[in-house]
Amino acid sequence: MNSLADTIRALIAKYDSYYISTRRQVHVFAETGGNEYKTSAFIEKELMELGITVEKVSNTGLIGTLDTGRAGKTLALRADIDALPVAENPSNLRRGRVCVSENAGSAHLCGHDAHTAMLLGAAKVLVDIQSSLTGKILFCFEEGEEVGLGFKGMVETLRAKQIDAVLATHVLSTFESGKINISPGPRMAGGRMIRMRVNGKGGHGSRPDLAINPVYAAAAIVANLPGALQNKLNPEKPVTVGITAIQGGETENVFPDYADIKGTMRFFDAKEGAKAADVLKTVAESTAKMLGCTIDYDPSSAWLLKPVINDRAISERAVRAISKLGLADALAECPLWYASESFSAYLAEFPGALVFLGIKNDEYGSGAPHHNERFDVDEAVLALGVAAAVGFVVEDVI
Repeated sequence: MNSLADTIRALIAKYDSYYISTRRQVHVFAETGGNEYKTSAFIEKELMELGITVEKVSNTGLIGTLDTGRAGKTLALRADIDALPVAENPSNLRRGRVCVSENAGSAHLCGHDAHTAMLLGAAKVLVDIQSSLTGKILFCFEEGEEVGLGFKGMVETLRAKQIDAVLATHVLSTFESGKINISPGPRMAGGRMIRMRVNGKGGHGSRPDLAINPVYAAAAIVANLPGALQNKLNPEKPVTVGITAIQGGETENVFPDYADIKGTMRFFDAKEGAKAADVLKTVAESTAKMLGCTIDYDPSSAWLLKPVINDRAISERAVRAISKLGLADALAECPLWYASESFSAYLAEFPGALVFLGIKNDEYGSGAPHHNERFDVDEAVLALGVAAAVGFVVEDVI
């Protein structure tokens, strides 16, 4: 390795305690989407202390800019900062947590605290070596990723800044700690909400002939859907449809006026996902009409997240960077992840890649599913995530 690569590795190791303490601080804040006021103020303070210019995006989102003053590419690094409205268990899969949320009912159970800490850590390293860099580096902290609040404003701002490429890292609880994946092509699924209301006519439970029972209609819609999807969709382009709730009525002798159906669909091919949405709509409306009901769709049903599809050239750049930093042994394959991520909106606009960072450590107790009360992060891997971000920026000069 050359001297700059050696310097970078030394700096990444030097700041390891910073990544850990930062992750714990953000974990304690645990603010849900749109409410990340303490988290945002903390990030702003950390960036400003590094001499990085900070601008607000949307409500609590932030972009920090490190301008080297020399002509070059504009590269963006992105992290999400929000927690989930879910209470955490004080223990992970094996032991008590090293830190817990100060907000009852809110917790970082997806790893955004780790994402934020790694991006702030990357900023510290890059500031230290900025004399060796060119162009601009943007540090993007997206609010409300879990509820879709921040990505539109962030993408619009980055479009105006004419960035050349963007990279993000997501911890993955099913992937071995100390391993990293930066594969080209599809990595995470696109997603669409299913929220529909089946409208009927309420009445007394003793006279179904005088009412129009939306509960029957909702049940029939759910029963008809699997067969229709199986017959219409390409089995080589998988789409999963998960109906998670049917809610209608509150007592045994009253037909309600309506029943709600909720769920999600996930897909790696956007056209096949659109086809599945059309099949769902046809089944719902045809079945409802047959039983005398109508369908209303919640506006969120139109909200679509595209699949996360890594650009080949950017993925290869990031892999080269990891190798140049002497970390090639950490590179590994991992399967597609059927969860959805707003980073797909960035990749639809700019060349970029999403990095998977493994956090599954049975001895420590991390490895519970994302969004689970026992989800936890193996902090020993944070330095590897920082290396991926820093390496992506400096690949041209090491």
